[in-house]
Amino acid sequence: MELSTLQIDGELPVCTGMLVAPDMIVTAADCLLDASGTPRGSVSALPGLNMAEGAGPSASKPGYREFGIAAYAQGPEISTLRLGLIEGRKPPADYMKIAERTLDPVIGQTLEVLHYAGGSQPVQAFTRCVVLEAGNTSGRLDCILPELAKGAPVLLGGAPVGVIQDPSSPDGAAYQLLPRAGLEPVETAAATALPIVTFSAVDVLNTCDVDIHQGVFWLDLDRESWRDIAKRVPANSRIILPAATVGDAIFSYARSDDGLLEWAGDDLQVEIKGATLPMVQVPVPQPIGDLTLTYSCE
Repeated sequence: MELSTLQIDGELPVCTGMLVAPDMIVTAADCLLDASGTPRGSVSALPGLNMAEGAGPSASKPGYREFGIAAYAQGPEISTLRLGLIEGRKPPADYMKIAERTLDPVIGQTLEVLHYAGGSQPVQAFTRCVVLEAGNTSGRLDCILPELAKGAPVLLGGAPVGVIQDPSSPDGAAYQLLPRAGLEPVETAAATALPIVTFSAVDVLNTCDVDIHQGVFWLDLDRESWRDIAKRVPANSRIILPAATVGDAIFSYARSDDGLLEWAGDDLQVEIKGATLPMVQVPVPQPIGDLTLTYSCE
């Protein structure tokens, strides 16, 4: 079983999801859509993320970042998120298929919630909770979970039976049961396309004395798969990448002996200190148009 954090428009993670197929995540519908059914923004997922607390920006990321292309209704409170997998990269292999639900929680029973906790440094957590209320489609648990637990799977005997809807309610964490017949296939479920971002050009200026590895994810015209277009930007040089349709983030890799890498794009800035600089991910600026990335090392 593999969890994934979910992010909207490149901001901090807001929800937990569980992989149910290599390109599919089940989570709370509220994580992806507002009350009117409108997408909350561009959605990205990082399956397998389990960063150590206090590790800072150099913490390892065991999963690859994936981008959502559509949300599929699985009843009124649950959705599946379809991922546009990166071309040429193996999809996540650790997932759990959800078939018919044969178990029903009862009051007083202990359920398990596998979820994320934390903000910029999420960690996986396992919380046992006793059932306070048990209805035909929903219920409540005797625990208060972190906000990031929204969308997390609720387990009974190790089998997923529901999804957390309101993790921090003072009346107890609220959950929604998975459909008894199993998840609806994407071919028949009601689908909502998720927004993407298009730049007319990406201008990369490297003022550092070290090479920068610049990665941008392109979405193919079929809206099904992504391509990682990676370019090496030599020290003290400039390149212009062609028009790009991307997810919610720009990816950058860099090496620096002892300096500071400063990312600047429009009004955005991210500073990461360290001897070896890990992948830098920042939200893309809005509105769409030209994007300028300027790197400086001190």
